[in-house]
Amino acid sequence: MNHIRNPIDTTPPAGPTLRDRFRDGSLGPHMVVIPSGGFLMGSPHDEPGRGDDEGPQHHVTMDKPFAMSRGAITVREFRSFVEDAGYRTGAERGNKGCFVWNKGSREWERHQDCNWRNPGFHPDDRAPVVGVSWEDAMAYVKWLGNKTGKDYRLPSEAEWEYAARAGTSTPFSTGNRIGSDSANYHYADCKARPDVSKSKIAPVGSLPANPWGLCEMHGNVWEWVADCWHESYRDAPVDGSPWYEENDGVHSQRAARGGGWNSEPRDLRSASRVKFCLDAADIYLGFRVARSLSV
Repeated sequence: MNHIRNPIDTTPPAGPTLRDRFRDGSLGPHMVVIPSGGFLMGSPHDEPGRGDDEGPQHHVTMDKPFAMSRGAITVREFRSFVEDAGYRTGAERGNKGCFVWNKGSREWERHQDCNWRNPGFHPDDRAPVVGVSWEDAMAYVKWLGNKTGKDYRLPSEAEWEYAARAGTSTPFSTGNRIGSDSANYHYADCKARPDVSKSKIAPVGSLPANPWGLCEMHGNVWEWVADCWHESYRDAPVDGSPWYEENDGVHSQRAARGGGWNSEPRDLRSASRVKFCLDAADIYLGFRVARSLSV
């Protein structure tokens, strides 16, 4: 019997929601309080779609609650930052542009005229901002912290997976399968014939929330996390903290989670993870924020 597959679920339900007030009186992102507790991070060897970088499975304990934004940071929220701080993203500086997936050649291509303002489609103010690098996301959380006086940051990889699972141990928070009524994804070549997405990005909050009140943790956009990239979880932290360059972490590469609207179902699993260069931007990649709480 593989006992590691069935950890005892003692995780309490999610806490209240909150919105911090900016110093000028306006309000920050909608945040959900995530309870303290423990979970089994990573995926078992027999989980369909599993990657080798999702193991070994290990128990992680969150000693303190924290808050996570209900959804990914939107175009409207990011624009407020850009206009207030006079910020230009990496994609806008030096004609770096964004990476776009070419379905014909099945290769990533850099489009120099592509950025968060012009990701190749008309960006709805309610949609997740995309075309932002890890460095851009870090600039946003620093600005958000200065505006509110609170400790905003990118979530750690462990915090992200803990919040995505929301007390579940199945591949998705919805169970062993996921459909288009619960997530926004698309993979036309999938032989399993999954529910096909709208083939475009969806506004934040347009799909049902997970058991802890977080929207679009599966699909819609990949989301940056704080951690450096590691090829496995050997010697990973067990307290939920970000994992940086220790144990062969790659400083120039950061992890991302959740899958995008162009992803196949296996990429939407709670344990699925990919890497991007920290200065890279693409049209399927955004972020959500976390905040430390005083307890």
